[in-house]
Amino acid sequence: MTESLISMAYVSRNMINGDFPAVVAEIVSAANVRNAARGITGALVCSQGYFAQVLEGDSDKLDDLFERIVRDPRHSEVQVLFSKPIAQRSFGGWGMASAGVVEDDTLIAAIHEVLQGEATVAAHDAAGEKTVALLGQLLRERSQFDRYGAAAE
Repeated sequence: MTESLISMAYVSRNMINGDFPAVVAEIVSAANVRNAARGITGALVCSQGYFAQVLEGDSDKLDDLFERIVRDPRHSEVQVLFSKPIAQRSFGGWGMASAGVVEDDTLIAAIHEVLQGEATVAAHDAAGEKTVALLGQLLRERSQFDRYGAAAE
């Protein structure tokens, strides 16, 4: 059976209490181990109480992972922006890269609109594409990050 490569983007509201940067670092570290074992790659960005993430991999494996994300109490209001077949990965170098915490007003506004249920299908698509573009840009700019999203020494 051939692998069907899928890219999925979602947004959610951050429900983390406590040391947010430390919890995110733990999430990224654990995701790297699990994702590598499952052939999943991706990137995560956080902004003002929101998460935006792109995941890439086999359709069945992404479905299993997404079910766990939806049940994870650190997330609420999880909304898929897109899930589509791709020819190649955008974040193939990372099990789970972290682009860190950003203050991008257009991303925040797009995520807020999606989570408030006011977004059209076109707005979901635009928010998804904005998320992918922002993650790629941040990861390129932050060349001090290694393939696991941790600061290179």
